[in-house]
Amino acid sequence: MNTLVTSIGSISASFAIKTLKEMSFKVVGVDIYQKSWVATASEVDLFYQVPLTINSDLYLSEILSICSENNIKIVIPLTDVDVDFYAEHINIFKKHNLIVTISNSDVIDLVRNKLLVYQKLCTTNIKVIPTYTKDDYEGFCNKTPIVAKKVNGRSSQGLRIINNIEEFRKMDFAEDYIFQPLIKGDIIVVDVLSDIDKDIVVQVTRKELTRTSNGAGIAVEIIENNSLKDRVIELCKILNIKGCANFEFINTGDEFFLMDINPRPSAGVVFSNYAGYNFIKNHVNIFIEESIDDYEGAKEGLIITRKFIEVIN
Repeated sequence: MNTLVTSIGSISASFAIKTLKEMSFKVVGVDIYQKSWVATASEVDLFYQVPLTINSDLYLSEILSICSENNIKIVIPLTDVDVDFYAEHINIFKKHNLIVTISNSDVIDLVRNKLLVYQKLCTTNIKVIPTYTKDDYEGFCNKTPIVAKKVNGRSSQGLRIINNIEEFRKMDFAEDYIFQPLIKGDIIVVDVLSDIDKDIVVQVTRKELTRTSNGAGIAVEIIENNSLKDRVIELCKILNIKGCANFEFINTGDEFFLMDINPRPSAGVVFSNYAGYNFIKNHVNIFIEESIDDYEGAKEGLIITRKFIEVIN
């Protein structure tokens, strides 16, 4: 079967490509940069440079042409920008008999909006960081420091820390910002594979020991926590996640607060592979209706670090 993988310059791409080849798939990779700038371009069977997704019509035309030319059956978006684009245009891809490995578009729309996520989950067993509009923050929360985020921001885009109420009152934020009290603790990431219709929820949990400024783990420790497992299952059911996702929590020691939801394979999905489960393989198998692997439990306490290497193309 022929697959197209998007944004192959992203962190999870090399592992995704390796996995798909082990599954005997032909892999076509695309990225916005030219081949010599993309280290993983040499790992795919065919590479194409494509326009930015913000050039929506041009990008769509290019992708459909590549899919037709290479008899592509499955499209695997790896980044948030790509997931959002394919969710918005999912009916076009369905008309071309292409399987796009993402949750339903209404799921994507919901999890992209931090305020709607809070409103949906705040009455459940899942602890969510209190989230408000600017007008509501003083009346309902009034705690400092304050974290200001774009309501649909990704990878800490536009994030600001405000240290006191006076500073908060003076700030002129756009309407697309939300505000949360600053909660400190360990960052916990849960890789998830979900298909609620088939009663499937597989999860591998890690504590991020070091990470980049935009949230990609560099050193992690594999952990397990039964109370968190139950909440992850509840999250998958409430949101109707299909395939891979990852949930980010802040652990204060007493509680796990949900911080973010990413409806795609995580940048650290290879960490979970070392811990005992290949999420990319089983993510694809869910969408092509093949059986998925059993999960025997994480290698708790395992510490994994990541390094970057240079490649001459």
